[in-house]
Amino acid sequence: MKYYIYVQGKKIPVSQEVYQGYWQLVNHEKYLDRKDRKFGVLPFSLFEVDGVLLENVVQDTSVNVEKLTETKILIEQLNKALQTLSAKEFEIIVALYFKEYTIREVAIQQNISPTSLFRMRNAILENLRKFFDK
Repeated sequence: MKYYIYVQGKKIPVSQEVYQGYWQLVNHEKYLDRKDRKFGVLPFSLFEVDGVLLENVVQDTSVNVEKLTETKILIEQLNKALQTLSAKEFEIIVALYFKEYTIREVAIQQNISPTSLFRMRNAILENLRKFFDK
């Protein structure tokens, strides 16, 4: 037995698997349409405002996918950059930026002067900047 489906008005011969898959999808779509009509569900594309489809007017601004992706990439780069630091440098950065200690508090913990710690912090940040500029 030969199987055909119509595509843009043209009769196309297909295998039995393609034929059955096609009609399974068509029948499922018709089933969903019947359920929508039964329960009074209207597609969003039916709503217009001054001749403009509502789906084109209403934009989802709750999530900025581009910004989210960019932030995720930057976080991954930061993690790689932090892995290049020595243990002492990493400890200083964690204390200053993640635990939010002051330079004076970290200097006391590390037994160094605040001025030395300030210079070390600037050198570490410069190395991290170079990592991001690559």
